[in-house]
Formats: sequence, C-alpha cells, structure tokens
Amino acid sequence: MDHSITVSGYYFELRPVRLEDAAFMISLRTDPELATYLNPTSGHLEDQQVYLENYFSTPGDYYFIVQGKTSGEAEGMLAIYGIDHRSQSAEWGRWILRKNSLAAVESACLVYRAGLEELGLKELYCRTVARNERVVSFHASCGLSHARDLPDYVRINGVSHDSVEQVMNASSWPSCRQHMEERARQIAALLNR
Repeated sequence: MDHSITVSGYYFELRPVRLEDAAFMISLRTDPELATYLNPTSGHLEDQQVYLENYFSTPGDYYFIVQGKTSGEAEGMLAIYGIDHRSQSAEWGRWILRKNSLAAVESACLVYRAGLEELGLKELYCRTVARNERVVSFHASCGLSHARDLPDYVRINGVSHDSVEQVMNASSWPSCRQHMEERARQIAALLNR
C-alpha cells in the first residue's frame, strides 16, 4: 500500500518502501544465509519491481524500509499486513535485516509503534518458523506472548515447517515499549560513539 507512515527512533527509523528499493530488497532476500526461513524470491530486478507495483495497490499492507535515521542507509525491511478490521489485529513480518545489523531491537519497537499507535490496532502478531529459535527467542525477550503452535504452517522449498505465533497486544505494549526502548537507547549510544 502506498502510505506515508514514518516512525523514528533513537538511531533507526521506518519509512515507506519505494520502487527504487527493489535492488536492495533482492540483495537481502536472495542471500542464502539471510533467507533460510523465507520463501524463494526471484533475483530479477524487474520481478521485484512488478511485486512492488502490485503492493502499492494492495490495501491494508504497510511495507517499510528500516534505515539509519541520520545516514538514510538501508538496514532491512519489514511489513504490517493482513489487517482484520473487526478484531483490529494484523500480522507483521517480511522482516529481514542485513548481516551484522544492530537494528533488530529498534526496528521491532518501531513496528509496534506503527501498528499499535499510528494505525490504532489492538494486536500485532508474528508467525515464525519454529526451527528459527533465535527469532522466536528474540520475540519472547521483547514481551510477546506465545499464542499458539502452527503445525506444518509454511512450506519452504517444498518442505513443511511448524511455526510459532507470538502476540503483542495494546494493553501490554506500554511496559514492553519501555523495556525495548531502553535496549534501543543503549544500542544507539554504542553506534554513536
């Protein structure tokens, strides 16, 4: 969806994805190490541009680039999608950061600000391949609750994988935000040295 939501933190920010981000997106999504738990993506620039053109006309789908607030250097991407207006909930995902990026904590904090504050949702959830233990653990450390296990939820390269659904709701967000922002502030201080 073509949107104008920008959310800034201490060192990083989220900005709407643009057509000129296509090459950067391909570089992340075709990296074998980064894309272990992602569906395969075409390495052709034209295919990514067509994908983005279609995305721009998809309502309720908010795709962001994670970038340095001052430098404007792209660090990764993430999205909020599948908005259910009745329950005021949505999924967030498509989260991938470049190798050695320190944007994980702050980009997660910023996506919750975008969804729970800017969009006024009551709940954001993420679904992670269960074998991706590092990311499942990261979400738990941010205060997400375990909602349910999803057996054989996703197929990647023809192989079924169990997934885990974790949830951040608006009522627990203020205390989680405080904890996440403290961690983000510490990382920003390190990066600003």
